[in-house]
Amino acid sequence: MTTPLVSVLMPVYNAENYLAAAIGSILYQTYTNFELIICDDASTDGSLDVARSFTDPRITILTNSSNLGNAATRNKLTEQAKGKYIAVLDADDIAEADRLEQQVDYLESHPLIGLCGTWVNVIAHYGEQRGRIKNLTHPKELRINLLFSVPFIHSSVMARAELMHSNPYDPDFRQSQDYELWCRLADITSFVNIPRYLVNYRWHDTNISITRTSPQMLLKREVNRRQLLKLGIEPTEAELDLHQAAFKGGLYQKEDYGQTVPGELAAWYGKLIAANDEKERYPKTMFRAYIWSRWAVFCRITGRTSKAFFPPFASANPAVLIRLVRFVLHFASK
Repeated sequence: MTTPLVSVLMPVYNAENYLAAAIGSILYQTYTNFELIICDDASTDGSLDVARSFTDPRITILTNSSNLGNAATRNKLTEQAKGKYIAVLDADDIAEADRLEQQVDYLESHPLIGLCGTWVNVIAHYGEQRGRIKNLTHPKELRINLLFSVPFIHSSVMARAELMHSNPYDPDFRQSQDYELWCRLADITSFVNIPRYLVNYRWHDTNISITRTSPQMLLKREVNRRQLLKLGIEPTEAELDLHQAAFKGGLYQKEDYGQTVPGELAAWYGKLIAANDEKERYPKTMFRAYIWSRWAVFCRITGRTSKAFFPPFASANPAVLIRLVRFVLHFASK
């Protein structure tokens, strides 16, 4: 039997309503040299029966005798993967027919890129489209983005298998395990997002990000703290509050900023820029423009539009201004 080039990994827990569509979206890919490894994490519904109803020889089904959680289940799947590339698809999401083909072609022709995601369509319970997520695409921009939040939809990711085998998910992160892993990988490889909508990401009231908001945000906070330490900042709890508020505006709702005080947020942004000027962890021009664009988002959403272009860290450098406009246009188009 030919060794597959791609291993598609699908963790499953109580997803019987969506699993058949997820599996089918992989089996009907235009790219066919893959294996699909499914691991049922001790589901209490009919998920395992749904998985076993498929007889395609490219499918391998694993089971956990007890619920191990997402990170441990993903590591178990990775251990079984034989491919040169590992692709992720969660059990309630759907891949577009050319998703694997597009990502394989990209990684084969860009040997210095270790991982690529894609843009995604957001769908609801019955598959109706609710919106789109258009993350940044450039490797250096994505590395900056990781300082604040994860810039990939997990189900859109394809990575070089050697990276995933040697850098497992941290089982202590039952949520946000992808964010924690991408931050580790960012120090040893480069990432991109392919600017095409190649995955349909299902958003419904059983998403981990909805049902486990408090634990997830605590773990995300720990990842944020670790990233700030790499920038040379040992943040206080109040500064971590500000840092998490700094990116919540990606949801584009005024209430996401809570009681954030503009002056305190501007001071925090300035501290980030000063730390990077000294540490040079990120390209200085790009970093200042990125931070400024987040300030502009905050000002627009909270009704302070006139202040958007006059923060304490404003710059007249044309390169910064060009980058700023690009970031603002990107965030406004999401």
